[in-house]
Amino acid sequence: MKSKIWTFIVISTLLVPSFVFASKEKVELTLYKAPFFADNFNFYPARSRCNGLFSVDGEKNYSSLRDFVYFYCNGGYTFTLDGPSNTLVTLFGNPDYRIDWGYLIVRKTNDKRIWLKDLNNLKQGGWQTVEGKDGYGDYQYYYKASPAFSEKIASVKWGHWWNKLN
Repeated sequence: MKSKIWTFIVISTLLVPSFVFASKEKVELTLYKAPFFADNFNFYPARSRCNGLFSVDGEKNYSSLRDFVYFYCNGGYTFTLDGPSNTLVTLFGNPDYRIDWGYLIVRKTNDKRIWLKDLNNLKQGGWQTVEGKDGYGDYQYYYKASPAFSEKIASVKWGHWWNKLN
């Protein structure tokens, strides 16, 4: 009888953490920066030595993205966001979460990955709702515009940080 109890305890000890950690969905923002060439006022990423990915773990705020090897390259960002519904992240156009060069708050509204491809044509002011397309998820965003915001994202903060939005 004692051996059955010990077997149960050992199996429970091994399995329960596996279920707990397996059920936790990874929260991650993946920024992609690439140079842009204008073609009839549409922007397309170009192949170059100055493009790449930067992953931002959902548990870590970045007051500065200067560690990103392509931070100083000319070009613009697109990004994907993974995590459960209600994952909330803000991208700032200035280091140290300063709002004077604009910011973009994004909230996922389902569990699917979202992809924001074009940061140059976002509507400003008020919360906007976007339905996912091509297998990507739905989300809401709040955008305080700044010239060339998509080119100068400089800090990232997770969760709710504001008291009131103008």
